[in-house]
Amino acid sequence: MYTPLVPAGLRIALGTLCALIALALGRSQAATSEPIRLVLAPPSGPRVLPQGMLPYDRRLGPLKSLNGYFPFHPPATKEEWAARSERIRRQLLVALGLWPMPTKTPDHAVVHGRIDRGDYTVEKVILQSFPGHFVTGNLYRPKGKTGKLPGVLCPHGHWANGRFYEQDRKAIRWQIVEGAERFEKGWPDTRFRPAACSLPGWAAWSFTMTWWDMPIAFSWPTARVTGRI
Repeated sequence: MYTPLVPAGLRIALGTLCALIALALGRSQAATSEPIRLVLAPPSGPRVLPQGMLPYDRRLGPLKSLNGYFPFHPPATKEEWAARSERIRRQLLVALGLWPMPTKTPDHAVVHGRIDRGDYTVEKVILQSFPGHFVTGNLYRPKGKTGKLPGVLCPHGHWANGRFYEQDRKAIRWQIVEGAERFEKGWPDTRFRPAACSLPGWAAWSFTMTWWDMPIAFSWPTARVTGRI
């Protein structure tokens, strides 16, 4: 079970304070032989809203589920698209704990081990997304392209071996039976997606997600905290 990190000195002080309070309450109850009742007085002072009125917050309303109806209404103009884009971008940053954005630090990226695949190349990449926190992956880039390219991040799923997952023909045939796949011929592993992205002229990075291997080397609470970086 996760226990918040509290300095030893603070734990001792809190423990001593709780013991003194319990001792005082015990003596008071013994002297009066009356049960002790704690009464919380209503808050006094200025209020933001009238008594009994809740703030307008969607989190206080009915929970959304997959049984609801949420139609998509495409914006009609370019300006509406820009406003929606900014709203969604800000919502994602807030949800991910990246607003305001943390101070950017040098990534010290290392790109090496280039492999030529004909129409594209594959390179090994290691960088620091945060000082001392390393991220690894494979960079897929189309050949014959220069300058800036559209970039695609390719996270892996909950598969064995993460981004190195590879299916055999038996697994592919079973997915065809289930309706998840239609063709047996192809590249049945996590390398197919970034490779396919590089063919139109995009750069794709297939990286190892933090949560995949961190709980193995670190405790689960530590992985949860650093996984937000």
